[in-house]
Parts: sequence; C-alpha cells; structure tokens
Amino acid sequence: MQNPRDLLVAWLHDPPDKALAIRGHEARAARYLTTALGDDIAREEIRGHAGDQRASATERLPVPDWKAADQATTVDPEAMVVHHPLSAESNQTCGIPLPHSVEETRLLTAIERLVDGIEDTETRLWLLWRRLPEDLERETPGFALLPADTRIPDHSIWQHLDTAAAMHVAYTSRHAPAFLSFSIGPVQPFIASARSVRDLWSGSMLLSWLVFRAMIPILEELGPASIVYPSIRGNPLLDLWLRQARRLKDRLALPPETARMIPCLPNRFLALVPGHDAQSFAQRIEASARHAWSTVAEAIHQRLSGALGALDPDWDRHWQRPIDDQFDFRTIVLPWDESSDATLSLFLTGTSAFEEAFPQTQRVRDLAGAIPESDRPPGHSRIVGQWQHRLELLGRIAESDKRFREAPRPADVAPEEIVPSMCSLTGATEQVGPPTLGDAAAFWDAAAERLRIGGVRLRARERLGPVALVKRFCGPVHFAEELEFDNARKLRFDDTATIAAALWLRDAQERDPHFRELYQSARDDGSWSGQWLHTPSAPLEEEDDEACPTELAAAIERLRGAKQLGPPPTYYAVLMIDGDEMGKWLQGRKSPRIEELFHPRLREYFQQYAGNPEGLQSRRPVTPAFHASLSQALANFALHFVPAIVSKHRGTLIYAGGDDVLALLPVRTVLECSEELETTYRQEWKRDATGVIRMLMGRRATVSAGIAIVHHKSSLRWALEQARRAEQAAKSAGRNLLQITAARRSG
Repeated sequence: MQNPRDLLVAWLHDPPDKALAIRGHEARAARYLTTALGDDIAREEIRGHAGDQRASATERLPVPDWKAADQATTVDPEAMVVHHPLSAESNQTCGIPLPHSVEETRLLTAIERLVDGIEDTETRLWLLWRRLPEDLERETPGFALLPADTRIPDHSIWQHLDTAAAMHVAYTSRHAPAFLSFSIGPVQPFIASARSVRDLWSGSMLLSWLVFRAMIPILEELGPASIVYPSIRGNPLLDLWLRQARRLKDRLALPPETARMIPCLPNRFLALVPGHDAQSFAQRIEASARHAWSTVAEAIHQRLSGALGALDPDWDRHWQRPIDDQFDFRTIVLPWDESSDATLSLFLTGTSAFEEAFPQTQRVRDLAGAIPESDRPPGHSRIVGQWQHRLELLGRIAESDKRFREAPRPADVAPEEIVPSMCSLTGATEQVGPPTLGDAAAFWDAAAERLRIGGVRLRARERLGPVALVKRFCGPVHFAEELEFDNARKLRFDDTATIAAALWLRDAQERDPHFRELYQSARDDGSWSGQWLHTPSAPLEEEDDEACPTELAAAIERLRGAKQLGPPPTYYAVLMIDGDEMGKWLQGRKSPRIEELFHPRLREYFQQYAGNPEGLQSRRPVTPAFHASLSQALANFALHFVPAIVSKHRGTLIYAGGDDVLALLPVRTVLECSEELETTYRQEWKRDATGVIRMLMGRRATVSAGIAIVHHKSSLRWALEQARRAEQAAKSAGRNLLQITAARRSG
C-alpha cells in the first residue's frame, strides 16, 4: 500500500458520530485521527478533503447548501430518522433505536483499544476498517446506522467513509478511476459435478476462495474500500487472510468453524481502481486467481503422487492440460475518462442527448435548478446518475463478453497413442492413470483400496480426471489448513441418506441413549454411513462400503420397529433460492422514490421553496452508497442469518453467495426453512445471534425458490438440476414464488 497514512485520513476524515453534532465535527475528526494515527493531525488536513468532495459529488442528490439553508433543513439528533435505502422504511417504524448524543470518550477509547501496541500504519488502517464499525455498534445499538447526511438519511456514515477512501486512491492527478470487474466460470457445471455432498461443497468453496484470492492485488495495494461488490467486511475469508498476512491473530478472532465452512462469495467482484493502472490490475488479478488454482492443484498432485505413482509411474501424463483449461477468468475495465454522459447515452440508448436517453436521471439533476439560487450548492448535480449508467454499460459489456469462450483443448497424444476414457464424474476430461481399459480397471481398484486422506477416499468404479481429483481431496489437503482447522476430519459432511433422516436420528438419540453413544462414536471416527439406516444388517450395495458394526446395526433395527420410530425417511429436499431482478436493482429501476428518502424537513423545504418539483417522484439513482447498501444487505443475509436458519432446520448448507442459497434438508423442514429464509431476506433490519443490528434487503425485495424432493440414492447432479428447473419455473411464472417438484424413485 503506497501511503496508508493518507488513506486512513481519507477513511476517517469525518467522525463516525458526525450526525449527532455536525457543528464541531472537524475538530472531533482531528482528535479521532490523532488517536488512530498515533500522530498529531491538523484540521486543515481534513477540511475539504479531496476524497470527501469526490464521494459527495458522486453520491449526493441535489439539496440546498446546508450553510445557506441551515434553519430550514437542519435536523437535530432528537429528530433524526434513518430510511432503509432499498425499501424507504424508517428505523422508527421498524423499532430500531438510534443514539442521540456524542460520546467522544467512548469513541476515543474504542479507537485506542484497537491500535494500542501497533506501530505500523497500514495494520492500524486494516484493523480500524474491519473492527471499529462493529465494535461501536456492539457498545451502542444503532450506531452503525447513523447517516452520512441527516437530510438524506438513506446511507450510513461508514458507507460514505468507504466511498471517500475508494475515491482517494482511485483518482490521480491526471486520470479518473475505472471500474474493474472480475468473474470466474463455469460455475454450475463445476459445482454440479459431484458424487457426494463433500464434492458439492468443495466445488463451491473452491470458487469462493479463488474469487477472494483474485482480490488480493487490490487489497494489498489499494485497501479494502476499493472492493465495491461484494461487501467483504466481516467475510471469514478476509478475516483469515488478515490474521495471517497482517499478523492479526491476537487482534482478530478466528471465525467460528461454521462460518469458515461457508462458501460465501459470489463468482465475481467489482472494484474501483486508478484508471491509468486498470489494465495492469486486471492482469494481476487474473494472475493471482490462476496462481491460486495452480497452487491447490499442485498440492493435491503432490499428495497423490506417492500412492498413485506406485501404481503407475506415468499416472499423471494428462494432468496439466485440464487443470490449465478448467476456469475462464475474465476481467473487464471501464475507464471513467471514456464514459462521459454523451458516451453513456450513445452506447446504452443510441442517442447522445443525456436528457433524452435518461429522462428520469435528468429530472433528478434538474432538482438543483428548482432550489432558490441563494441556497443552491455548486456543481454536485452535474454527475448524478453516472455511477448507475456506468454500471449498466459494464454489465452489457460483460454479457456480450460471456458469449465467447475458448474451446477446450483435446488431449495431447500421439497418433498411435491410446486416449484414456473420460472422467466418470465430470465427463469432460480424460481420467488419470493407464489408458487401456484393463490396466485402468486394475489401477482404479487398487487406488480405491489404498487412497485415504483425512477420511476422504475414492469409491469403487470411480475413474477420475485431474479436476475431479482436486475437488475430491482439496478439503483435507488444502482447506483444512487454509481455513485453520486443527483436524482435517472436522471438514465433515453428512451424506444424503443422513440428511434425509436427520429428524429420525434426532428422535432416535433422544429415545435411546445407547444408540446415541454408538452413533456419535461412528461419526467421530468418520465411519458413519447413512446407508446403514436402511439396510443395517443386509449385504452392502457398494463393494467398498464398510459394514455397519453389529451393535449399532442391532440398535438401528430396534428403532426401525413399528413400536419404535419406524423406518427412516428415504427422501430429502434440495432447496435453491435466488434474489429476484438484481439487475433492475443495480439499474435503479426498483429503488425508492427520492421524496421517500428525504427527511421530512427537507421534503417540506422543496414543497415550500422549490415548488415540489417533478424530480422528487423520480427513483433514487444508484450511487456508491446505494450500491454498498445492496452489497452489505446481501452479505449480511448470507453470513449472519442463512447458516443459522439452515442449521436450525437440520439442513446442510452448500453455499450462500449473497442473493443465492443452496441447501439440502429433510423433507419435513424444507418449507419452514424456505419461509424463514424468505422472511429474513425481506426484513429491513434484524439483530443477529450476537445482538448486532444488521441491514437486510427490505420488503420491496423478493426471492424465488425451487425445491426438489428426491431419493437419497438419486444422482446429485440430477437432483440439483431438478431444483434448478423448479427455481427457474418460479421465476418464469412471475417471481416471488416457490416451485416444488417431487421426483419419485421407480422400483
């Protein structure tokens, strides 16, 4: 990071408690920064900060100059209100408290407690950015909601500070910033190529982890605020990285095991970077992602070489090409210098006249002209809406770019060489090992018998290629250490038979303490199989399955009796949830109307002095803070609520990437789980398990869901496809719907 001191000043140029006492806020900011930096700072370094001015110009709607219209628009702390940025509901109607007075000593103490003993300014910046908002919220409920502008109270001071910091590093003396988007694909085929629940999780976790590793060049050089989407404050992958890269293990708590196991990042991100360096960042981001994937693949390759190399010294003859070709890493750069009003209008609508291309945005800009000249602020309204329309252009470029992908390379074999059969899991690459059928059969039979890593193995008749092997063994070989698990066996996943019978198993343990002891012992040593519930004493269907221990089999048989619990369920549910019309949210087509977000005093001002202009009925343009609110709401849902809800209903969470969720649940609980997830998604604010108030998407947002009820022996790939079709049917039928499909097994 080039100048962490300047970045910290940009990030804390306004005091977090500014809304509680606007007069004197610069002096308070100087005192807070002096403590944060461990060095005196003058008010002149803060006043008129360039990052603040650029953030305000990009963010703020046309409003009267606060000094000129002070008496008409000033909002006292007692009259302060906060509007949810996506639904416009107020904190008052939602029963969310706000603090009303400055407690400078408490804030100074919180800052001092975080930076005490840390000499490095960059580490101070990271720790303050990561922990100060949550620490203050825990001490004073509602503090995190304090608005950046009490007149337009639809975004928090923290969102403004993040925007100011991002603008500070993205602008240079000669160049404007650029949007930089990154994406990784393919997603669904990679995840769905799975034989077990572990394989499903591994695919999801690999994608999340690779996306995070792609962010590293930006995080290291520009800081955390430059990541626009998704919201990464509090993300377990970031916390784990900070604990190691910034040596913050004694300052930043290890995320709980359940949090560390959640694939919780989408397959893309958006950053704001210096325009002159955008292409360089794009190259470094792609290189970082490729290096991360190669590192994981090589770790698995080395770990397998001993066992598989003993069976065939040339077992990996076709290893590298499928690894190199697996992922499509894409970056797109949109320079702000090259996306003016005229350019945006022309590319998005075919006309260069901004007022014709975007009449609603123009009406918002025209609000400035409705303000009496004596109260009119300078200049800010000229760029309102540019953030939104640049996002739209970037999205169109990305959609067009996705239509083109390099064709997979064929196996590099000589004309006379035998090509191995395809991978039995992916069907897309050649399997490793000998190419001839007879030799391959002997190789894989021996591999299934010998290969065990952290409780993970190959199954009989599996013939895997390099990518499938990486997915199968990345948990114990890579993620156990990467996610700071002290034992690879803790990365444990119930099989589909166990998920289907989760409630039966709960009742069985409550009814029979001896069964509980035997069951828990089998789980602890990794031998448990859900198949035992259905044929505890019968011959095994899979030749490499372990037989159910005699004592445990007898207990299961007893509990299966008619006078006990009866046979365990054999069907489970696949639940897929996806947020509706996210593209429209980012295009400003679903945001609240401006008059809904104004404080009542500002609304009265426009009615009294500005003739209640038409622009008040326009939708609020997407700005950095609106974008941050959307990102934060989705991250809060995925990180702080989805895991607990799925666990409460005895489910297994596969991923929670923001607006999309995949979970496997017992049939009896899936409807209650989906309802609770939908209800939570649509709340404005909600306290998490620790009591912290978290913003969510609000009541104007909706989700669509698909549920597939399938037999535990059904192919996972097929089961996922049924759930995906159900979800797509819900969206096709009008959205905000749940579609259920039941797939009965023949026989």
